[in-house]
Amino acid sequence: MITETILQQYPNRWIKAEDGLIVTADVWQCTQEYHRQRANFHALFKQGPGIIAGLEVVAKDPPNSALYILPGIAINALGQIIVVPEIQSFDLGLNLDGLLYLLLSYGQSRSKPSQKDHKPGDASYIQAEFSLAARDQYSPPAIELARVRRSQKDSVIVNAANYSRPTADEIDLNFRRQVGPPVDVSIGLCYLGQVQEKDHGMALGQVVQSLNSSGYCWAHVEDEIPLDSLLTQHNLIYLVGQGDLDIGEDMRDTLRRYLLEESGTILFEAIDDIAKSRFKAILDSMTIQLKELSADHPLLTRPYLFAAPPPTNRSEAISTVWAGSGIVMIDSGYSRLWQGRHPEGLPSREEIRAAIEWGSNLIAYAIERRRVSGRRVIGQRVVNDTNG
Repeated sequence: MITETILQQYPNRWIKAEDGLIVTADVWQCTQEYHRQRANFHALFKQGPGIIAGLEVVAKDPPNSALYILPGIAINALGQIIVVPEIQSFDLGLNLDGLLYLLLSYGQSRSKPSQKDHKPGDASYIQAEFSLAARDQYSPPAIELARVRRSQKDSVIVNAANYSRPTADEIDLNFRRQVGPPVDVSIGLCYLGQVQEKDHGMALGQVVQSLNSSGYCWAHVEDEIPLDSLLTQHNLIYLVGQGDLDIGEDMRDTLRRYLLEESGTILFEAIDDIAKSRFKAILDSMTIQLKELSADHPLLTRPYLFAAPPPTNRSEAISTVWAGSGIVMIDSGYSRLWQGRHPEGLPSREEIRAAIEWGSNLIAYAIERRRVSGRRVIGQRVVNDTNG
């Protein structure tokens, strides 16, 4: 937010270069300060204050009162760029409880000699710095990295089980202000079995188009990828099956690693009952159990709110969607609606809109799953490196 105070600080005066101008330290400092402030305001007006990249916050494992802040970059309300180049450990200690804000602030060091044998006339340097603090209220221009509602002064802090609705003593990341370019999202589409109409890439492309135009992300669909390709580059793997199909044991291990180690998401669409039963058998062999969506599941709440998955069949009030361990299974009704088609005639605008919005929730779920689950994976690697 551009306030009156910020506007009053905008540099409106600069030194005019002329022949014979004596460039003293004050003149040089004034010129450098003008350009530095201009650069700060340019960044502020273009991006706005917030987190540009990184700065994820994860709990220690096993949990205690400490948190890890991963490397990243942010810009505060004065346009000052804050860079955290290395993993930071921050301990909340045993003296704080209630609602706590983890804040990142900008700072500068005093001028320091460039070398030990500093002589008169040698340059001195000012180093940009940062500080971390836990406060009971937010105080700009600091950047909020996370919140924790600590139940007791000695409570241990853990990662949120449900990132959209964290409870007491869980890290709450919902109030972080993300700025910068939209996140890049890659979706890989693969056909299995005997799929007759391979138009699902175009169908999901309609959902992608809606999300991209909103500025939420910048997504694209890679159609007909081989299942043995590099899956890690994709946020979402879309598997469409029809008829008898199978996935080899090696490929099942690859999919399992994609889910667990890369925090990926897999969408299964079964066009017929044979494909549905084969998908379920594959999941059973991978010891993955799917459940119907609960009312607070992110697929029903973010960014669009649904009481239940929108129906794809007019004879049914809702559609059944199963999910678990990063896997989502749907029937073929959604991909038809994403193309403006319906087996019972032309779909209404409301039916198309509901399907598109639910598809947006699906992609948002894949983005957040990789982002949030990735924090836990990275955090565990940090713990292992620290302990090792």
